[in-house]
This record gives sequence, C-alpha cells and structure tokens, in this order.
Amino acid sequence: MERFSTMLKTSTAAPAASGEVETEPCDPNHPNLLGENLDDRLRIHKLLVSGGLAGAVSRTLTAPIDRLKMLLQIHDNARGISLQEGWMKMRAEGTYTAYFKGNGANVLKIAPETAMKLTLNDLFKDMVAKDPDQIQPFERMVAGGLAGAVAQFLLYPLDTIRTRLAVCPHGTYKGISHAAYTMWIHEGPRSLYSGLLPSMMGIMPYAGVDITIFEMVREMLMEEFDDNPPSIAILSAGMVSSSVAQGYPLSDSKVAYEAVASAPWG
Repeated sequence: MERFSTMLKTSTAAPAASGEVETEPCDPNHPNLLGENLDDRLRIHKLLVSGGLAGAVSRTLTAPIDRLKMLLQIHDNARGISLQEGWMKMRAEGTYTAYFKGNGANVLKIAPETAMKLTLNDLFKDMVAKDPDQIQPFERMVAGGLAGAVAQFLLYPLDTIRTRLAVCPHGTYKGISHAAYTMWIHEGPRSLYSGLLPSMMGIMPYAGVDITIFEMVREMLMEEFDDNPPSIAILSAGMVSSSVAQGYPLSDSKVAYEAVASAPWG
C-alpha cells in the first residue's frame, strides 16, 4: 500500500515538474558556448567609448599647445620662431578660436583612432602572443605598433586636414569640409595622404613603445595598490610612456609634408 501511494504521488507530480523550465541564475561571468563571458564581450565597447572620450577631451585641452608646436615646426624663416612669437602669431588672429584651429578635425580623428588603437591592440596581442596570460614586452610592442599603424592609416586624411587648418594663413580654409574639398579639387586625392610614409615609420615604434610602457607600468600600479591605483598615478604613467615614445624627427617631416600644398605622396 505504501509503495502504491508513493507511486501515485510521483505520477501525479511528474506532469507539473515536466512542464517547468529549469533556469540557472544569471551570472555575468558564466562562460557561454564560445568560452566568453559578459565582461569579455563588453570590453570592446568599453574600449571604444572610453578611448574615444579620453582622446577627444585630452586633445581639446591641449589644442593651443599642439597648434603652437606645429607653428614652430613649420616656421617662416631659417632661424625659426620662438615660443613667444608663435603665441603672438595665434593671438594676432583676433579671437580665442585661433588657439583651437584644426581641433575639430583633430577630435574627429583622435577619438576613433584612440578607440581603434586600444581595441586592435587587444586583438593583435591575442594573435602575436605565445601565451596571452604571460605576454612579453616585445610582443606588446609588436601588437601596439600594428594597432597604431592600422588606426593611423585609416584616419590619416583627417590628420592632414588638421595640419592645414592649424598652420595655413588665417582665412585659407573655412573649415574641415572646405579644406577637404579644396585639397581634393586643386591638389588631388593624394594630397590627403601627404607625409604618409614618415608617419607610418614613426607611428609603429611610437605606438609600440607607448602602449608597452603604459601597460607594464599600469600592471605594476595595480599590484602595488591592490587593483585600485589613484587616477593621478595612471595619468602619470600615460605621460611618461608618451614622452619616452616621442619620435620628433619623423614628426617634423610628417607635418612639413602635410602643410605644403601639392606635397609628394611620401
């Protein structure tokens, strides 16, 4: 009798149980069929957004210094010009916008370029590293250099337009679209890629060294501060890595090519 009662309970409970769908708790770190978790899938989007915003804000804040640097590189006479003369030249144009000439094109370029460089760097590291968990400095340099070169090449016309807007006499161009149209019509499409060769020669070692130093310093800071380093420490790491990686002779050549009308291809 007891056995019959147990069988009856089981048979009556079975249909209800069979109609239920078993669900597992939603765990953002639970791997899917591709071996990925939610954080992995969102990382590319986070890099695109954060890299783009960081590039746009940093370039806007330093736009007057950036334009002054280009004026010093493209000087009017053999002796060159001083910092004061360059500053006065910008001031003579009459409005505060003179200090930001070319910044619109620079932001249009640097935001997606920074985002692409960071995103591609992750992809290239997975490709070149023998062990992605123990990536070596040389592998970091290769991945960073390739990422920087691809991002620079894809957006290079904006860099040329930015230089033209920054160093050409006041009133030469009315804006980004006018500069692009004028260069395309009067100088040909190749003018948008003036200085490409020295730029590619410079960006690969620059981006490789910059990213390698920054990532290694950041990892040291993460260990030192238990994965929560202060913002000023991260900022300092970025400043040091960029300063060490700068390649000015090639940068001078690139800007000189970009600024000259009808400049050769490379």
